[in-house]
Amino acid sequence: MDWIASILSRHPDGEALRDLSEMPVFGDSEDGGARWHVQVVRKDDLLQTGLKIIDRSEENDIDPEDSIEIHDDKNQNQDASLESSLEASIDDSVEEKVKKWSSEIARRLDWIYPMTQKLNMPFKLSVSDMKRASQTGLDGANIHIPALVPKPKFMEGQKKKSGADIGTLHHFVMQHLDLTGDLSTEGIKRQIQDMALKTLIEEDDIEYIKAKNIADFFINPLGQRLMQAKAVHREVPFILSKEIDGSDVMIQGIIDCYFEEEDGLVILDYKTDFTGTKGTHAVAESYRVQVELYTEALTRLLDKSVKGAYIYFFDASESIEIM
Repeated sequence: MDWIASILSRHPDGEALRDLSEMPVFGDSEDGGARWHVQVVRKDDLLQTGLKIIDRSEENDIDPEDSIEIHDDKNQNQDASLESSLEASIDDSVEEKVKKWSSEIARRLDWIYPMTQKLNMPFKLSVSDMKRASQTGLDGANIHIPALVPKPKFMEGQKKKSGADIGTLHHFVMQHLDLTGDLSTEGIKRQIQDMALKTLIEEDDIEYIKAKNIADFFINPLGQRLMQAKAVHREVPFILSKEIDGSDVMIQGIIDCYFEEEDGLVILDYKTDFTGTKGTHAVAESYRVQVELYTEALTRLLDKSVKGAYIYFFDASESIEIM
């Protein structure tokens, strides 16, 4: 209404608005050929009937005060009746609105999300999360928060590598090894030294990388198959949409290696785990969920069949066929 009233107050028919504002109106008054009827209605006007007093004392030889009182009493009764009717109407309208909005407010405040069972369902999981979920359930699968601001290396000082750090180093070396070069123990040591010179890894990292264990892989029959494959793909990232408990969840992971043979793909997942007394077969079985996800990802994304999947343990120099 603000912009309508401000324009209308300058119109020739807007005198009522100009009187109401008691402020001067600047600018020329233009009607633009339009005609308006402006009427200001106040609250009190709705509760009054415009009491009119009629003096008929001269006609009926009645005292003027009596005439006024009689006529006034009659009109007052009418006014009271009308005011009562208006107030009742207003009360009914207000009560109806209160009921309506009370019901709406209660509905909104009492509303319960119908999919509460999915509130804790993560939108995206890593392959490692899926491995944990297979053991502990989805509730604990995605509860790990990485450090958002890691300490600078110069503040960390000398720090012993964790098992996960050592595993990451071996994966990095396996990713960047020149498969056409010397893959003996000494040859792999030279390649690792070259990675340090190129600052791909730190000089201090070299002592944690077991060159002999890596060389043993290429002597293993599985390593020989990789060397003779049509194509070798290392550290391949993927994102896979998968339905879990009725919800679409994005599965994100990295396949250590897969290579192509004439009749299909072969998945290779290498581990630096210490198998100890558990044995390689038992430890390999704990990674079955991961390997199954790798298989599904390659099958769906490449539209190619996976003929086999293996886990290779560097500490035992042994490969276990998992699929």
